[in-house]
Amino acid sequence: MIAAIRTYFLKNKQRRLRNFVLSSKQLWISAAVCSVSLASMAVVFIVARGVFHTFAQTLADLQGDAGVIVMETFEDSSSTLLQISAIFAFIFSMLVFICTIMLTHRVYGPAVALKRQLKKMQDNDFENKIKLRKHDELKDVAAELNKLSDAIANRQS
Repeated sequence: MIAAIRTYFLKNKQRRLRNFVLSSKQLWISAAVCSVSLASMAVVFIVARGVFHTFAQTLADLQGDAGVIVMETFEDSSSTLLQISAIFAFIFSMLVFICTIMLTHRVYGPAVALKRQLKKMQDNDFENKIKLRKHDELKDVAAELNKLSDAIANRQS
């Protein structure tokens, strides 16, 4: 995953990091996706901890003094498990955030180009064509808008 992100940035040397986030909408979408993923991870952790606690309590009840040792071991390992889970959740949320920015960039970037082209067409500028990147979405819409621009330019001349 990290190699893919590194390759993405190396291929696009002209693009600076400040241009990577085109709009605050991208940040809001990414934050929402991260929040949902963190919330779901928290729910899974709470449920898993409850199941393990019930299991350890059942063992403690069945085995007497040995069960008390099991319960103490569970309580000791529970805080370590919480720390590891928090670190994992942070790393996971950062990866989700970066991936979401990359995915929204593939849609929002072309949307900005389409909007820019429509404004040029309103100003009777039909010479420029929309050129999208290799992995961008909305290529079919851009192609149709380019055809429309050509058709209007031909009718005017």
